[in-house]
Amino acid sequence: MGKDVKCDYDSDLDIIHIYFSEIDSDIKGCLSYGNFNLDIEEDGRVLGIELEGASSLLKMPSEILSNLDSADLIIRKSGNTLFIGFTVIKGEQKSTIQMNIPNIPTQRNKLTITN
Repeated sequence: MGKDVKCDYDSDLDIIHIYFSEIDSDIKGCLSYGNFNLDIEEDGRVLGIELEGASSLLKMPSEILSNLDSADLIIRKSGNTLFIGFTVIKGEQKSTIQMNIPNIPTQRNKLTITN
């Protein structure tokens, strides 16, 4: 079974933050890619993701995003490519986004993945 995932939605900014619930440290950096911002811990682990313009990209109105039942987040790294997938769920309605970020920058070659 995977790690617990939590999410928060800010309807004023239309941003959803999906993150692993065991985050016990401060976020030390951010990797931005289009509408996506990855939260990075000091040791290079990816702790969560923020999606700007969430309602249009997820094709869900703010009212639903504000009251989600659950979310799932998968982050994997292969070579210099980061694979990200997440799903948000409200009742029978769900929306999934998958993306690849090629040629990800690394600090001291230390971008590791929490999974």
